[in-house]
Amino acid sequence: MPHVMDDCLGIVQLLSDGTGEVPSNLPIQWKDVVYNAAHALHLRMYRPTDDNTTTANNKLPVLVYFYGGGFCLCSFELPHFHAGALRLTTELSVLVLSADYRLEPEHRLPATHRDAEAVLSWLRA
Repeated sequence: MPHVMDDCLGIVQLLSDGTGEVPSNLPIQWKDVVYNAAHALHLRMYRPTDDNTTTANNKLPVLVYFYGGGFCLCSFELPHFHAGALRLTTELSVLVLSADYRLEPEHRLPATHRDAEAVLSWLRA
């Protein structure tokens, strides 16, 4: 049975078998949605579920997060990017949109920049 090797502020735990786990008691919900069907691009929406985080008009500030990776590596789904978005959501009490984008060298610049524009257009719509 794996045991907890490291605990990152109670947001993500690293287990002895090399897997990661998000404690179920976090007051955050997340789900993946498509923001650009033509390129099959998704984003993950993180929302605090604590009743004290919503404003009087029941809206939260929005933070759009583009993970690191130099436009050529990784995905928003990797544990450390997921943990970062969870931490932003928890500490800032905001709605976080963690967006995926097309990667180099398969998709040359400015494809990534256009994907970022598509996220903002999706959000505005």
